[in-house]
Amino acid sequence: DGKVAAEVSENDRQAKLGQIQVVLKTAGNAKLVSGEAGRILLNVPLSESTQNLILFISTTGGIPNSFTEKTQHNLAELIRGGPRLWEETVTTIGVVAPSTSAYVIDRITVPFQNPYKSWMRTAGFDFFEDGTTAAICTWSGDVWIVKGIDDDLDRVEWSRFAAGLHQPLDVLIVDGKILVLGKDQVTRLHDLNGDGEADFYENFNNSWEMSAAYHAFAFDMEQTPGGDFLFTIGAPIMQGGRGFERLLKHQGKMLSLSRDGQKLEIYATGLRAPNGMSIGPNGEVTVGDNEGTFVPATPIHWVKKGDFLGVVDTALNADLKTLPWVEHFKQTKIRNPQNAPAEASEAPKPLCWIPYNADNSAGAQAWVNGERWGPFKGDLIHLSYGRSTIFKVLKEEVDGRMQGGVVQFPNLRFKSGAMRAVFNPRDGQLYVSGLRGWLTNAAQDGGFERVRFTGKPVHMPSVLRVRPNGIEISFTTPLDAKVAGDVAFYSVKQWSYLWNAGYGSRHYFINNPKQSTHAPKGKGHAVDGEPVEVKSARLLKDGKTIFLEIPGIAPVMQMMIRYNLKTADGYPIKQTIYNTIHVVPGR
Repeated sequence: DGKVAAEVSENDRQAKLGQIQVVLKTAGNAKLVSGEAGRILLNVPLSESTQNLILFISTTGGIPNSFTEKTQHNLAELIRGGPRLWEETVTTIGVVAPSTSAYVIDRITVPFQNPYKSWMRTAGFDFFEDGTTAAICTWSGDVWIVKGIDDDLDRVEWSRFAAGLHQPLDVLIVDGKILVLGKDQVTRLHDLNGDGEADFYENFNNSWEMSAAYHAFAFDMEQTPGGDFLFTIGAPIMQGGRGFERLLKHQGKMLSLSRDGQKLEIYATGLRAPNGMSIGPNGEVTVGDNEGTFVPATPIHWVKKGDFLGVVDTALNADLKTLPWVEHFKQTKIRNPQNAPAEASEAPKPLCWIPYNADNSAGAQAWVNGERWGPFKGDLIHLSYGRSTIFKVLKEEVDGRMQGGVVQFPNLRFKSGAMRAVFNPRDGQLYVSGLRGWLTNAAQDGGFERVRFTGKPVHMPSVLRVRPNGIEISFTTPLDAKVAGDVAFYSVKQWSYLWNAGYGSRHYFINNPKQSTHAPKGKGHAVDGEPVEVKSARLLKDGKTIFLEIPGIAPVMQMMIRYNLKTADGYPIKQTIYNTIHVVPGR
């Protein structure tokens, strides 16, 4: 029961705990010691030479004077892996979408009905070297091996590889081994006998502080070009979403872990619920967050080591004038401090903000790593967990500051909340997984899907540039010059958010800050903001770039650009860009 201490002999070679007796036979420095919680521990000092240890354990008191071959067990035989626990596999048939548009979604059917009654809330995944086999974890603690991820998806085999992990939300395959990011630790799984099932669950690292608080998950893990790892841990959000419970050191942080698992450091602070991140080919780091306390709308942060990303409560040793939510609540007992004072100069400056109607809860980002996924090689994409969809990120750097916006890929909707994104090196296509676990419009508890480029023409913006007197938008295809040059086909609005300890923010007009509107809470609602004059519009010489003349264009937290255009061959393009301007060139 954990209350009885072990009795250890003076020679440290015999111990007794209740009815259990242990005898150690060795010529080395190993010894038996009494441990906590009613345990007998074997202490083996570090040595460069092999030591032969013999332990005899009895619950009957019958310890022999000498050890015989019948009583001996070679430890090496016991650590080679045992028989499979989950022999049954499940075969599903995927759904390959007709190639009716440039991008379509193929479904890898998830076995919600399986022999083990495992709750298939699929979270993170990664591909093995062959590109047709993946490892995917579930929020309930499983890791499954998925085979047959080919072009046809007509025979996809699911086999349970591991279970009992603590709320894992991402996996990486490194040197052929599966690393699982759970709430409690990074676990490296070993299949010792090659039978397709994990035998040894190695603690790769568990040196961060953890609590049972809601939403303080370990979310997303990525590997840097140098081989180290970055991952995110959420803050302990209170029930209802406003404010935080008792905060621990590593919560609301992005952490860096050395490639050998030995060294853990804090990389960036000030996060709330950072469900998804990315690392680019040159080490670029991005992370999203979830609207709430000190997060007025969904941001995509461009992260440098040591950055503070906006949530005052989870800042580390920050000398900030803005009062944390926890401190404000202690002083006022008000759970929604919408008018709590905040120092505007301390507000974060993400690459862009995304309003609630477009993305109320961010998933991960991913970098397009080849030409097989259309015209966006080297570009960044962003997933929405809350809206179960995907965006193209339009980014630019002006005077050392990253800024830009997003535009949604048309007619793409995932079955579940989009969380993790991986480009498969075999076919160059984007694979997405996710679950339904907290607020989302997802239809299913889990999803594993492929966003496939069909080769058909893409009709989307590719580049967004802020100019001293307006905005340039380049498209992937030539535009109809007459329509592109008519200001009647454009609508531009702008607004600010209130960054403070309150939950989310209204839309505040720029020229009349006292005027505000409630942020729309549904995708079908109109987005209210302050109208922006578009003085003129013209199509530039390349036939793909429009210039919108906007007199007095200035930095703004949120701009919305709507257009109703046509391609040169008559295809309609009706889309919306949500962007942020930090710097106007030449100003």
